[in-house]
Amino acid sequence: MPVLDHLTSEHRLILAGLACLESQAQRCLDGGQLELDAVQELMAFLREFVRGCHHDKEEEVLFPGLEALGFERDGGPVGMLCYEHEAFNQAFERIEKALPAAEIGDPWSLSAWARQVDAFVSMARGHISKEEDVLFPMARTRSPQTLFQSMLMDVERLEIDRYAGVRESWDAALEALCGRFGVQLPGPEKKNP
Repeated sequence: MPVLDHLTSEHRLILAGLACLESQAQRCLDGGQLELDAVQELMAFLREFVRGCHHDKEEEVLFPGLEALGFERDGGPVGMLCYEHEAFNQAFERIEKALPAAEIGDPWSLSAWARQVDAFVSMARGHISKEEDVLFPMARTRSPQTLFQSMLMDVERLEIDRYAGVRESWDAALEALCGRFGVQLPGPEKKNP
């Protein structure tokens, strides 16, 4: 699987996790309580898979490879996406910090947590859209196929060395959570080099 297809398939999984988290936020805004076990599992997914596995592939393999081809970091798309990864991490930490109060179940704390989640989900979806709809098409037109093959080998090596089995375990977990919350997995993968 070419490297951009690989990252797109991860984006689909991330979008599914975000939709599940969003369903919990909406439940809180509608006056319901958190399904704490599910929220904790979703937070673990965001921490381990998104902040770790996925961001490492982009920041250690994709972005440097594109920078070597002249994609700008300072003032360019790579720099903006790296900045958004940092903003993602900060927003995630705000959600984590708000969770203990929300677990108590009082309406104000639940609402505050849910609003943090809404902002986080919106930001994350916008970020994925920039990668899928702007960066990846730019990369396809400006990057030689050999670079994509090299990046794919580097991504696969990273998975073996640091994240063996992580994707597979989260595929199964997210499928179960999507079923639990009636969330549909996002549509078919795009085919990218």
